[in-house]
Amino acid sequence: MPANLNNNSFATATNITTTAGSSPLTGSLSTTVGGDLADYYRFSLSSGSNLKIVLNGLTGDAKLSLYRRTDSAVATESDLVQNLPTNNQGRLSDVIVLNDAAAVAGTYYLKVDLDPSAPTADYNLSVVTSSSESSGSILWRNSSANVFAPWKIQDTTIVGTSSQTISGDYVLVGTGDFDGDGNNDFFWQNRNPSSSEYGTVAIWWTNDGMTYAPGSAAIRDSLGNIIKVGQEWNVQSLKDLDGNGTADILWRNLASGDIAMWLMGKDPQTGVPTISGGTILNRALGFTLPTSSGWDVVGVNNVDGQFGADVLWKNRFSNQVALWTLSSTAILSATVLPIQPPLDYKIIGFVDVSGDGQADIVWRSDQRNQLAIWKMNGTTLVDSVAYSVPSAYKVVAVKDLNGDGIADFLWRNTDNGQGGTYGWLMGGGNNGLAYKAALQLSFANGNTPVVGAAYEVLGVHDFDGFNNTTSQILWRGQGGDVYVWKMDGLTIVESKLLSSSTGSAWQLPSLNYGDYKEPQFGVVQLASQFQTIGGSSSVEAFDIGVLNNKGTYTDTVSNRNNKTDWYKFKVLQSTDFKASDGNTSVSLELFKADANGNFTTTSVPYPTEGGTITLDTGTYYLKVNAGGISNGLLPYTLNIEGVPRTIDVFGTNFRLAETTATTAPTDNTIFSTDLPDVTNTNTPEKKTVRSFLTIKNGGTVKTGSFKVRYYLSRTATIDPNNVNTVLLKTVNVTNGVDPVVAGSQDPNTGTITLTEDLVLPDGQNLDPKKFWTRDAGTYYIGAVIDADNNLAEGAEGELNNSNRGNFLDSSSFVANNVQVFELVGQSFSIANPKVFVPGDNDGLVINYTVQNQGRRSITSNNKFNIQFVLSKDNIINNSDDSILASAVAELGNLPGSTPSGPGTSGPQTYTIFLPDSLDAFWKQYSGGGTQTVYVGMKIDSANFIEESVEDNNFSQGLGIDFATFQVNLGAP
Repeated sequence: MPANLNNNSFATATNITTTAGSSPLTGSLSTTVGGDLADYYRFSLSSGSNLKIVLNGLTGDAKLSLYRRTDSAVATESDLVQNLPTNNQGRLSDVIVLNDAAAVAGTYYLKVDLDPSAPTADYNLSVVTSSSESSGSILWRNSSANVFAPWKIQDTTIVGTSSQTISGDYVLVGTGDFDGDGNNDFFWQNRNPSSSEYGTVAIWWTNDGMTYAPGSAAIRDSLGNIIKVGQEWNVQSLKDLDGNGTADILWRNLASGDIAMWLMGKDPQTGVPTISGGTILNRALGFTLPTSSGWDVVGVNNVDGQFGADVLWKNRFSNQVALWTLSSTAILSATVLPIQPPLDYKIIGFVDVSGDGQADIVWRSDQRNQLAIWKMNGTTLVDSVAYSVPSAYKVVAVKDLNGDGIADFLWRNTDNGQGGTYGWLMGGGNNGLAYKAALQLSFANGNTPVVGAAYEVLGVHDFDGFNNTTSQILWRGQGGDVYVWKMDGLTIVESKLLSSSTGSAWQLPSLNYGDYKEPQFGVVQLASQFQTIGGSSSVEAFDIGVLNNKGTYTDTVSNRNNKTDWYKFKVLQSTDFKASDGNTSVSLELFKADANGNFTTTSVPYPTEGGTITLDTGTYYLKVNAGGISNGLLPYTLNIEGVPRTIDVFGTNFRLAETTATTAPTDNTIFSTDLPDVTNTNTPEKKTVRSFLTIKNGGTVKTGSFKVRYYLSRTATIDPNNVNTVLLKTVNVTNGVDPVVAGSQDPNTGTITLTEDLVLPDGQNLDPKKFWTRDAGTYYIGAVIDADNNLAEGAEGELNNSNRGNFLDSSSFVANNVQVFELVGQSFSIANPKVFVPGDNDGLVINYTVQNQGRRSITSNNKFNIQFVLSKDNIINNSDDSILASAVAELGNLPGSTPSGPGTSGPQTYTIFLPDSLDAFWKQYSGGGTQTVYVGMKIDSANFIEESVEDNNFSQGLGIDFATFQVNLGAP
C-alpha cells in the first residue's frame, strides 16, 4: 500500500474517530529513500474513558506509542503515557488498554513507527473508547409488518435507529444480559404453530442496543441441536438466577404447571448461545404444580441477599403467597407465607422499596383504597405498612425515580380529566417503608403538567444510567406521539417529543406477572464495559498475527459461568512455540484450525507451562481457561513466543592464499598468484590455491548436510550457468552448522570455516579451454552455499547463498603467467582517402595493426587470416555487410605480450577493390549521390587460433578495427 507522507509528525497528525466497529486505519512504513518512517494520529476525549488501541495485520515489526496533552499545545515525545511504547516483536499485534477511566479528558496522539530491525511494515490500526456514558434502547416491534425497529436513546435524544425485517412468527419476549458484557441482549421465541421454526428460541447478542452481533443464533443444547419450546411454555424471568453475572431463563408450563430453569452461556468455539445447565425445579423438589392448583409466578427477584434470584408465587383462587429461594439449579426452600390477604388485593410489584437490598411484596386493593407493602427477609415477613390511597390513583410503575437504587411509586389520576402524575420516593422511616417525598410531578418552575387519559405510560427506564439522580418516563398518546420526561427525583427536567407517528401497531416487549407487567428495554452500558484483549469465543478471538517472535498480553478472565478468553495466530513455517499465563488459577489450551482458518476441536497436546512444542504451519487458537473457586475476575499475563525453525546459511568471510598458509589472511589485500610456466606437453602443470570460507547459520535450528561448490569466474558475479564459469570443487558439509546463540556477542557463534585447496586451470587454456583471457588480469573465485538447495531456508534465506560480496563469499585475485592467445585490431585507417565510385580502379589502401595481448606467441605454423568487410553501418559482420571474399590477408609470427606491452604485427597494408555498381551491396543506399561506407576487418575469421575471447576480433571501434570512406553512387 502507498505510504502517507502527510502525517509524519505530531503537528501533522491525522484526526481519527474512535467509534467501535468502524473500519481500521491502514498504513505503510518503509526505510527506503522517500519512505515513511512513522505515522501520527490524533483523537480527543471529553471525559474519562476506557481505551483500547490495536495495531495488527503487521507485515513487519512496528511499535505503538500513546501521548496525551490536556491543553491545546501539540504533543512532544515527553508526553508519552505509561512508559509505552509497546514492545511486542516481529509481526505480533500490539495492544494498549487503559481501564477504570484511566484515559482522562484531553487530546491523544498515536505514533506508529518502524522497529530498527524492520525495513518495511504494513499495518492496521483501530481505536475504541468507552466513555462514562450509558444509553438504552426502546425496542419497537411491529409483528404484522414483520419489522423490528429499535431506538437507541441517550438521555432524551435518539442517537441511533435500526430497522430489521423479522418474521411476525417471532415474538420479542424480553431482554437480559446473557453474556455478561453489560449490554442487554434480545430473547426471541417463534410462537406460530404453523411455522416450520415453531418453538425455536434465539438470542441476539448486541453491543449497541439495536443490532445483532456475531454469534446471534438459535439456542442449542450441549450436543449442538437447536432447541424448540412449545407455546405452552411461558417465560417468567430473564434475570440472573444462579448469581454468575449473566441472565438465565425461567419457564412455566401452563399445561403441566412445571417450572424449568435454563442457565445460559455462550459456546466458546462458535459464540452461539447455549444452555450450560438446567432442570425442572418443581420435580427436583419432588412435587408438581398442576394448572388446576391456580399457582402463578408473580415475581422473580432476590429476597435473601444471596447471589441469584428467587421466585414469588400467588394462588389466584386463595391469594396465598409462596416463596422459593434458589441456589443455582436447586430449590433451597419452598415456603407458604402465613398471611392470606383477601382476593381483591393484587400483587403489583416484587421489588426493593425499603432499601435493604431484598425484594419486598407490593399489594394494591382498589376496592379498599389501600396500598400495602410487605417487607421480606428471606422467606420471612418481618414488617408491613398500609397506605390509604383512593382508587382513582393508579400505580403505573414501581421503579427507581431518583437513582438511589430503591424502587419508588409512579401514580396517575385521570378521573374527571384531572391528568395528574405523582411520585413517591421510598426508603424512608426506620423500617424503610415510609415515603421520603410524595408530590405531584412538576417542572422546575413549579408548573404541574396535565396528561389526559389518551396518554399511557409505556415504562420507566434510566437512559443515562451514569447520572445518579435521573430516570426517564416514556409516554405514548393514542395519536402515536411518543414523549419522554427526564426526571430528577420528582422534578421534570425536560419534556421532549421523540416521535409523532408510532401508533398502537408498535409494541414494546414485557414480561407478564399476573396483575402487572414489567416492560423490557435495551441497556447499553458503555462505561462499565471493561476493555479486554482476549475474545469471549473463538469467533471473537483476538488476532495476534504471525507468530514469529515474542509478545505479551495482559487481561482478565472471569471464572463465572466457565468464561474463557480466546486468541488466534498464524504459523507460516515450522515454529517452536511456548506460552505462559502467570496465574496458577488460569490454564491454557491450544487448538489447530482447519485449512480455511476456522476453529476445530483438534486439540494440540500442550506442554508444562513455559515448555516448548513445535507447531506446523497453519492457524491456531489459544484458549485461556479460568479456574479457582472465587466468583470474580482472574488477572493473567499471556507471554507468548514463536521461534520459527529457520535455517539461513551464508558466507561471512572468504579469503585466498598460497597452499602454505594455515590461517586465513586478515587484511583486504588482493591475492596474486603465478600460474606455472607452460610446457610443450598435453598435460601442463596446474596451480593450486588455498581457500578459507566461513559459513554462518543465522537461523534458529541446526542445518542438515549440504553442499558447497567453488567456482572460478571472469566477473564478480558468480553464475554457475555461465559457459565461462568453471567449477573448481564440490564439498559436502556433512555435520551441518549450529544456529547462532541468541543474545551472544561472540561473532563466531553459529559458524564453521572450510579450508579447501582449489586447482586452477592450466595457464595454456588446455583444461578447461579458453578460460583465461589475459595475463595479470583480475579473476574471481566464489562459493555457492547449499548448492543443491537441500536446506529449506525459505525464499529470503535462499537469496544470500552466494554473491554477497568480495571477501564475504567470493574473493578477487590476480593471475600471472597466463599463456593464451588474445588477438585484437589496432590503428585501422584508409591510406588514400578520396571519393570512390563502385568498381573504382584505384584500390582502397588500408593500414592496420594486429596485437596479441596474450602471452602465448603465434609461430609461422599458426598463421591466421584477416577478412575485410564492407558495411553500411558500424556493426561489422551484420546482415547488411558485403564480405569481400578475395580480400583476405594472412599473418603469422606474432609474439606474445611482455611486461612492456602486447605483441604486435607492426604496420600492415592491404589493398581492396570495390565491387561494381551492379553488386547487391550498393542497392541498400537510396537517393544516390555521395554516401558513407564502412570498411572493417575480422581477425582470425576462420578461427584457426583458439582464443579465450573470440568476440573482440571485430567491431571494436572506429580507428581500431574499422574506418569510413566516401562513395559517389551517381544519380538515383
